[in-house]
Amino acid sequence: MNQTKEAYMKGAVKKLFWSFCFLVFATFALVFYVPIRYLGIPVDPDFGVVHFSGAQVEYFDVFGDNGRALWQQVRQKGPNGGNADAVTEWNMAWQFEKVTTGDGTCSTRNPKVTYTIKVFFPRWADPQRAPYALLKGWQDYINGIARHEQHHVNIVLENAGQVEQAILQAGCGNAEDAAQKAYDEIVLLQEQYDRETDNGRLEGIVFPA
Repeated sequence: MNQTKEAYMKGAVKKLFWSFCFLVFATFALVFYVPIRYLGIPVDPDFGVVHFSGAQVEYFDVFGDNGRALWQQVRQKGPNGGNADAVTEWNMAWQFEKVTTGDGTCSTRNPKVTYTIKVFFPRWADPQRAPYALLKGWQDYINGIARHEQHHVNIVLENAGQVEQAILQAGCGNAEDAAQKAYDEIVLLQEQYDRETDNGRLEGIVFPA
């Protein structure tokens, strides 16, 4: 009787073990190999949508059902001839008034700095063809590059006032040069940020496999 019970327990444990292995394998296959469209899982309409504070976003669409295909698309369609996954482009202009006093002294006033900022960003156009794991990896990837590009945007937003200050502090003859110098310093800050982060790689941005 004891032997029969022991054999039964061993059989039950063995069956449970293989059932667990099958469950793990099935879960792995569903997550990493089966496209979510076959599972009846809808893709969020806002999947891949990003928002930047202080900047517009312009997408370039990429297509693919695996990491290699998406990588090739980004390299073909991405900004800077495919050398960048995303890029922030900005333009700045300024104007000011010149006021001359009775003694002939000229000073600047009412400086006005205007700028436009646009982020060129990848958008995966057919994610329903891929498994869940790739969607998760893509979301982590674009979250990372969005944070990186937002920092570029912030550099402009936080330093535009320096151009105004440079104009106010300069005389009429030097105001334009002072504004240009302040602008060039913003450019240097952008370049320094990319050097320090290796264009975001040191911030943990990883393209999904």
